[in-house]
Amino acid sequence: MSWKHLLSFCAVASLPTAAWAQAPAGAAVEAVSLEHALTYARTHHVDLAVVKARVAAARSDIDVPHTRWQPTVGATAQAFAYTANNTTASYVGSPEVDVARISSTRTVAGVGNLAPEPATLLAIGVRQLIYDGGLTAAEQALTDAVLRAETASARSTWLDVSLQVEESWFAVRTAHRLLAAAEQARTRQGAHRDLVNAFVQKKLRPVADLTREDALLARYDVDVLQAQAGLTVTRALLAAAMGSEADEVDAAESPLTLPPSPSLELAVQRAIRQSPRLQAAAARLEAQQAQTQLEEVKRHPQVHATAGVSGQAGGATPSSGSAAALGGWLPEVPNWFAGVVLNWPIYDGHQNALIASASAREAVLAREVEALREARRVAVRRAWSDVQAALEQLPAIQKARDAAQLNATQADARLHAGLANGLEVVDAETRLAEADILIATADFRAARARAILARTMAEDWYGSEATAP
Repeated sequence: MSWKHLLSFCAVASLPTAAWAQAPAGAAVEAVSLEHALTYARTHHVDLAVVKARVAAARSDIDVPHTRWQPTVGATAQAFAYTANNTTASYVGSPEVDVARISSTRTVAGVGNLAPEPATLLAIGVRQLIYDGGLTAAEQALTDAVLRAETASARSTWLDVSLQVEESWFAVRTAHRLLAAAEQARTRQGAHRDLVNAFVQKKLRPVADLTREDALLARYDVDVLQAQAGLTVTRALLAAAMGSEADEVDAAESPLTLPPSPSLELAVQRAIRQSPRLQAAAARLEAQQAQTQLEEVKRHPQVHATAGVSGQAGGATPSSGSAAALGGWLPEVPNWFAGVVLNWPIYDGHQNALIASASAREAVLAREVEALREARRVAVRRAWSDVQAALEQLPAIQKARDAAQLNATQADARLHAGLANGLEVVDAETRLAEADILIATADFRAARARAILARTMAEDWYGSEATAP
């Protein structure tokens, strides 16, 4: 595996693209532990700020249905002109105030009098719900389900963010190891070059050997520069994953022990039970079921009590009694009322269509929950297999690295004794460098696979509780 391919791998392709700039030369880069990185991301990542606001908005909706049982108080003031040829003259209905009294006028046959008459009204009233047909309970179930869905979505977002932080933190640690391997390979090659140069000066080796060593040394110089660039990239990705305003954040040296893996059966059970994505989907299904119920109870009867006081007057000539003062422009006639009102929408085709539509959406969400549950099973099996494969490779890779180290040591000794040529040493050094690369990337794959398995199980095993912020 080439250095270029390796550094691209350690840049963690699964992370979102981040705009970054290299820290100025000599500038200190803060090194943080994984626990600190996760804690910082919890309070600074912009995606978490968004889901927090959504949860807060859903929580504020919880108390709205209960306000339906609070009395409503309103007032109205009216002044207009109307003709008075009907048997009664009433006032314009107000959505805020019930007006129960009307004024009687004479019945006029034929065309009647088309001249307008004034009418005025000043009233205040109060309404109190007595029976809502289950509407409040349905609305409460809907808001509760929406809150559960938003809370689960927030937890899912947090787990996604924590996985990004963990991946990028592991990548920084791996980039450090790759840089150290590149620098060690460059140092060894520099020592070999100096030794070959001494042989050339003593006429024991041809000048071509020194030229080859210089070319190899230049190649290792390039490898070091590439490793340094890879470290800069991974630091920038870590800063972006944390939501830090710094251009780069480094990973502190700290022990990291991977916890034992649960059995596949237990991992699947945990994923189904704890997956916030599945919980959010189930809550959305419950919300849609509550919406269907809400549309159904809108067909139920409702009862409310109403009461009010008013002053009114009309300019038309009454059938009995005295005419209103000031021609009806002063609402001087007092009235009061109190009563109980029953409203029952017996048939409403539009409402029936809304119920059918809500039921259809409910069926779709039920299918989505089942599909997501199966997807969770597949994801856990895949993540669990990746962990086992990564862990099983580590002993073999470590054994290969030990063999490469022994081979390089023997080749170096033979070179100093004048028994080995440059090709033998180059081959041994190449194998050792590749072994260092393999073991570093194998450790990265194992840590990353464990983090992904933890994400599929909705658990966090790397220093931070997997709960919604």
